[in-house]
Amino acid sequence: MKPYKRTIYVLGINSYKFEDLKLNLQKLFLETKYIAVPEKYLDKVEKWHKNKKEKKIFFASKSDGNLIDWL
Repeated sequence: MKPYKRTIYVLGINSYKFEDLKLNLQKLFLETKYIAVPEKYLDKVEKWHKNKKEKKIFFASKSDGNLIDWL
């Protein structure tokens, strides 16, 4: 298997409003295709994705090992 070089960003947010994020974090969200979100916040964060032409893949994260497998 060929190794891939990837970057993982971990963001802490204090609001459920996309507009409350700093501009650099808004840009990062818009440019990111794969997004893991705690399961209880998934519905709110999915609504941030306005441009449905660009497909995003969301993962509902729980406190188990599935997030590591997904990554």
